[in-house]
Amino acid sequence: MTEPNRQSGEKEERIIEIEIERLRPFKEHSYIVTYEDETQIRYLMYDRDNQEGTKTQYVYYKNIKSTDGSWSMMDAEILDMYQYDYESKEVKDLQKTSW
Repeated sequence: MTEPNRQSGEKEERIIEIEIERLRPFKEHSYIVTYEDETQIRYLMYDRDNQEGTKTQYVYYKNIKSTDGSWSMMDAEILDMYQYDYESKEVKDLQKTSW
């Protein structure tokens, strides 16, 4: 499997939207893997709901694996952040890569 590139960006965005919809009701399961190979793992992680409880935020991370295949969330790179609106069920790309 090859690493997703910018040309496949729309496909990756759609995958993220689908995963957010699947992950939404399962907040106790904090993340879902969207891509993995021998060198890296990408995952979408639930972050928090807004104060009103009308929207939730997810963060899309990438980790580079060690030669033994291990990885740590402490070393994650933020690829993007997304906001899900519970009422409209729309996903908004926040286009943020850092806190």
